[in-house]
Amino acid sequence: MEDGMSPGARRAARRVGGPVVWRVHLGAHKTATTHMQRALAAKRPALRKAGVDYLPMPKVRELGLPELHRTLTGADAPRAERRRRLRAEFDTLRRRGGTVAFSEENLLGASRQLLGRRIYPKARTIAGFLALLGQGENVLHLFLGVRSWDTLLPSAYAEMLRRRRPPSGGFGAVRARTLAEPPRWSDLVARLKAGAPKATLTLWRYEDYEAHAREAAGLFLGVDPGPMDDVPRPRGTATPSAEAVAEAEALSVRMTAQRRVEAVQEIFTRLPAEAGGKFQPFAAAERERLREAYEEDLARIDARWPGTLVRWD
Repeated sequence: MEDGMSPGARRAARRVGGPVVWRVHLGAHKTATTHMQRALAAKRPALRKAGVDYLPMPKVRELGLPELHRTLTGADAPRAERRRRLRAEFDTLRRRGGTVAFSEENLLGASRQLLGRRIYPKARTIAGFLALLGQGENVLHLFLGVRSWDTLLPSAYAEMLRRRRPPSGGFGAVRARTLAEPPRWSDLVARLKAGAPKATLTLWRYEDYEAHAREAAGLFLGVDPGPMDDVPRPRGTATPSAEAVAEAEALSVRMTAQRRVEAVQEIFTRLPAEAGGKFQPFAAAERERLREAYEEDLARIDARWPGTLVRWD
């Protein structure tokens, strides 16, 4: 069947409220995603009265979508079997009815996947996986925050250090690669649209978020969430000091994963940005170049997909 639903599943969907409008915020990492998640979780009862079931992070993690994607789209099962299993899993989600919204940046990948030559390399297949939510009478809307590379990459690198040892060459290798050829959000947008061609995709700039958090959340939810300034910005995800990053990079490669997590947490807590300046390895002229490349890329998105990128003056 074209929409992947059995007649019984389709009848069940109608009984519990008809089609589902799915509103999925993909992050990306280090674009104020955690703040939005916490703020909206606190507003869930009011949002439900407004007709939107916002799933807080514990509920999202119960769905296990990143793990589901990895296990059901692997190469160990025939394609037809993978497709059948995917549709069976998504049938349970389709039966919700109404408008369902959730935010899960780990669907795109880990924060370290912002550091390579091509950001979030599996984005197209992930978008295709999510497109199953929008089959039949259901509707899928995707949302994404974007950010200039001069501030995003140092923050993503520090976040990666919280969980993994540094890559060969440390941030120096990331810096050289980025200056030679800055990544493009437009490339990510193209892959997301190719994977889920029937879904809408809306972007906003991280640089606009602090002043327009309420508007960004309203775009995502489709309803006004109310004031967003009653939830403090999370400190546990803030970029640490340059000294903290250097100390974390110098940790023994023989450490266990758990010990590394604990050691880096202690270092980042002891040496916050306020103690010695936020980690920022790009020189002033390099930051300017990266900001110019970022704006050129946003203009490219505006030209190719008008209305996809929302700006606030």
